[in-house]
Amino acid sequence: MASKKLTVALLGATGETGLRTLEQLLHRGHCVRALVRSPHKINTKHDNLSVLKTDMYSDESVKAELEGCNAVISCLGTRANNKEPPLYLNTMQVIVKAMREKEIKRIVTMTSWGTYSDPRSPFFVEYFMRKIIASILSSMREMELFLAGECKDLDFTVVRPPGLTQGSLTGKTARVEEEAACVPQGWCATSMSMPRADVAKFMIECAEDSCYLKKAVAIL
Repeated sequence: MASKKLTVALLGATGETGLRTLEQLLHRGHCVRALVRSPHKINTKHDNLSVLKTDMYSDESVKAELEGCNAVISCLGTRANNKEPPLYLNTMQVIVKAMREKEIKRIVTMTSWGTYSDPRSPFFVEYFMRKIIASILSSMREMELFLAGECKDLDFTVVRPPGLTQGSLTGKTARVEEEAACVPQGWCATSMSMPRADVAKFMIECAEDSCYLKKAVAIL
């Protein structure tokens, strides 16, 4: 159980990584306000959980639900064929505005390996992944640059995981590379993926311990 109790606004809580983050936050004793578009997708019941229908593109909707929170964790994500407005930058601009109005400083958000070209990237990332999901990575990169360039008043951490699997929590300490587009390794590396549950654990620990402030970190 975590020693520092948080009241966390969790975004993307109905997604596969978000659901694991929700479960672990509650298990660690935190209070969670899950800001979601479709509340019926969350079946979890807990005294420390509030599920709130929220329009993530609306300043007023998000601001209203951040009341009483002292940290934000975003697991928001999208698919390559999504026809909605650009997700990552647009929603982060809304979140940041609401955080400033509610005087919340801490946010941990997730992007991916390969948001920009890095000569240290594994062959698969640089020559396949960055082409297959180019539009998503570009949108993520816009959000990263917004945080780094225009949000120096906030304590943000961007977490860049590799490919995500449905495996169980291993509890292993993630390998961390600060300000890197990936964890450098050869193209034939033994692993370029990790369980979503381990990514969730890492993000929560960042929020609990206030580590990697104003940094983007690649993990494995």
